[in-house]
Amino acid sequence: MKYPKKIELFLVDGDPERIIIAELSNWDAKLIKIPREELRKSEREDLQQPGVYFLFCKNDNGEDSVYIGEAENIKNRLTEHIRSFNRGEKGYYWNTAIIITSNKLNKTLIRYLENKYVEITKECNRYELLTKTTGANGVISESDQAVMEEFIENSKITINTLGYKVLQPLVSKKLKNKEEDETNNETEKLYLKFRDTYGEAIQSSEGFILLEGAKISSTTVKSIPKK
Repeated sequence: MKYPKKIELFLVDGDPERIIIAELSNWDAKLIKIPREELRKSEREDLQQPGVYFLFCKNDNGEDSVYIGEAENIKNRLTEHIRSFNRGEKGYYWNTAIIITSNKLNKTLIRYLENKYVEITKECNRYELLTKTTGANGVISESDQAVMEEFIENSKITINTLGYKVLQPLVSKKLKNKEEDETNNETEKLYLKFRDTYGEAIQSSEGFILLEGAKISSTTVKSIPKK
């Protein structure tokens, strides 16, 4: 069951195109959205905390891509990304970073989060994932793992509120498996079956979504309209 959430957005400079702080009620973490050109001049202390970061890029063909990483000092790590690109060592240019940070995180926890975020991003398949390798997970306690799983769920909500659906699947797993999902409004399916053509689709807030497994005819009939 989903419950109402309260998220506060703070425009640090009064400009939505600059630094934005997003905080979810009853969560001891925050998300910081920062454009590339703001990083160098910002002296915010929370940028120097441990955390996980998402670097959002545009490919040469205009498609969205993302690099996911972790660091004990986020600002230093992002600065090194920029320097590496300027030296010709990195093959991508990021425009916006979203940082998930908390003073309660440590190296073991941020490495765990990084691996989970990479895994989720692969499953959602909305962005091309630029992260090729991640560090090995350390051993964390059962209680820490439970806390981090809740941390991830909170970050999914908050990063989506900022307009980045990198951690949100286009279609829920239950719908893909043709199961009823009472928590999702996208349960009414549309079907098309004609000769060797078959398809299933749902209508969502993002438009009509054709589900995996559809078959499209390789030929057309004479009665098909020219338009």
